[in-house]
Amino acid sequence: MFAFYPAPSDPLVPRGSFATAGTLQSGVLTLRATRWIEQPPNFLAVNLRGSYDTQTPDHLDGRVYGPNCTTFSADRS
Repeated sequence: MFAFYPAPSDPLVPRGSFATAGTLQSGVLTLRATRWIEQPPNFLAVNLRGSYDTQTPDHLDGRVYGPNCTTFSADRS
């Protein structure tokens, strides 16, 4: 599941989430959006690709593939 929510720097972003399916090959995690769980109005589900580093196994940085999107950063909790 990919979930997003407002950050202090952009408090007008709505909450939302969608399910994903993916693969991990050669240290690259690829996630494909499969279905919305909570879809805010006018939002599209996006695909994600990030590089996994064994030096920081609880952290992932990558790219978001969608209009007006750039990068993401995630930490295991």
